[in-house]
Amino acid sequence: MPPARRLRPVAPMTLREITAITGRSRISIWRYRRAGLFPEPIGRRGRSLIWDGRAVRRWKMTGR
Repeated sequence: MPPARRLRPVAPMTLREITAITGRSRISIWRYRRAGLFPEPIGRRGRSLIWDGRAVRRWKMTGR
């Protein structure tokens, strides 16, 4: 039986990083979030909110 696949950890992402990889504006991301269509932040890094990088990449691929 093959070994179980382990998910590689993905670094937390700031809003600036999210806008860079998704091509969406800050305002669009906030609108998606307010509508419940974007993952919620997981914490803070300094004054910036951070998101789980896996959840953001999954959203980018599936739209959920």
